[in-house]
Amino acid sequence: MQRLLTVDSRKAGALADLVPGTNRANRQIVALAHSSTYGGAGGSYATASGGNALSSLITPHEIGHSLGGLQDEYDYYARGVPGETYEGPEPSSVHHTLLTERQMREQRAKWWRWLGEPSESGGVIGRHEGGMYSTKGVWRPSRHSLMKTLGYAFDQVEREVMVRAISAKVNLVQDHTPNAAPIGADRTVWWTPCIRWAARSP
Repeated sequence: MQRLLTVDSRKAGALADLVPGTNRANRQIVALAHSSTYGGAGGSYATASGGNALSSLITPHEIGHSLGGLQDEYDYYARGVPGETYEGPEPSSVHHTLLTERQMREQRAKWWRWLGEPSESGGVIGRHEGGMYSTKGVWRPSRHSLMKTLGYAFDQVEREVMVRAISAKVNLVQDHTPNAAPIGADRTVWWTPCIRWAARSP
């Protein structure tokens, strides 16, 4: 509890409403505490301690919770105390599973598309035991990732979730050039994004 930072969500929402052009559907609120104590949280809004040296690592982890709905991959609940064995059903979390790699491939479930790929957070995407505060009985995609260990990146499984979450808040495709002929289902389509930046004056 010492490291848990909370924010008055009503006041945070009221302040965010003052920013022109934003609303609940297109924003993510991050509250930074005027504190050097290590801490943060990822509920409706993400929080972190602004004065702590690790805050730049804590903040994206907490945004992973609040924006992406990602779960912790810690294999303990209290530091230095090993977690128990997971005994629940198949987790709803996209980055935890009870399935074997073979079952994931056969069922096209969880992170089956990424199995065997080099992980963005180091190592290989596979089946690594531990997560959801349990040491055994549940598996995660990567040995390390930002949802397990600060200083590592989101792995591909988590990054895919975050891209979807961010994409849902912004209008990614603002215009397109129509194609005169329909594209058959047997064709491969290549998409080249054209990014345009616009500056707004106050």
